Amino acid sequence: MRLRIFSLPLFVSGVALLLLFSCNDEVTPTPPIEPVVAKFTIATSTGVGGSITSSQSVDGGQSVTVTATAQEHYQLKQWTGDCGSFDKDNSEITITASKNCQIGAEFEKIKYSITAGSTDGGSVSEGELSREYGQIASFTAEPEEGYQLSGWTTAESSECPDLIAVNNKVTLTVAGNCSLEAVFTKAPRTITIEENENGEIGITPSTTVDHGDEVVVTATADEHYAFKGWSGSCGELNLTFGSKYAQNPYQA
Repeated sequence: MRLRIFSLPLFVSGVALLLLFSCNDEVTPTPPIEPVVAKFTIATSTGVGGSITSSQSVDGGQSVTVTATAQEHYQLKQWTGDCGSFDKDNSEITITASKNCQIGAEFEKIKYSITAGSTDGGSVSEGELSREYGQIASFTAEPEEGYQLSGWTTAESSECPDLIAVNNKVTLTVAGNCSLEAVFTKAPRTITIEENENGEIGITPSTTVDHGDEVVVTATADEHYAFKGWSGSCGELNLTFGSKYAQNPYQA
């Protein structure tokens, strides 16, 4: 009987074992841990007179722009909240998110300037007023002696609404900055002549003149009559007599 030894299976088993140990020696790398980024909320709020950018939830360190928009006839009064200090003259601000915070915008009505001047011959009471939109402003014209108010004018660049003028007073409903002027003119004067059957009276240039104008009044006696004197309410007279007339340079 012969004994046969086969070495091949042992060789194959060793190779398989070696391959097994080679596979087990490989190390799987550990994936890096991603940092956790904090989230913060920038909450916004506003009152009457305007609007503000909506609340936002952002990553820490991110810049957030917040805009306050005033309605017509309103303006930004101040920024409120705990996100930081900001100038009211800046309607758009930037916040770097580092915490949960709140930012608010507070608005107020604009105060408009209403001014009134005058031409020569008078003045205006309350020359300058400060009023909000929709409020009432009024001025009174005060003519000097011998003058009268002829009307009101407004500056082309101003926002004056329709004016309501009654006698020497003007009233308006404020709609913006407004500049107006009272226009004064000399008051007319009428010189009335009394009829006289023994002579005639003439006036140059006219019986209707402006205050301060000079007129000459001439009295001419009829034949067989002589000038005796003046009467009436025209004031002091500067008299010059001739053989048949008398002249009066009179300032109306």
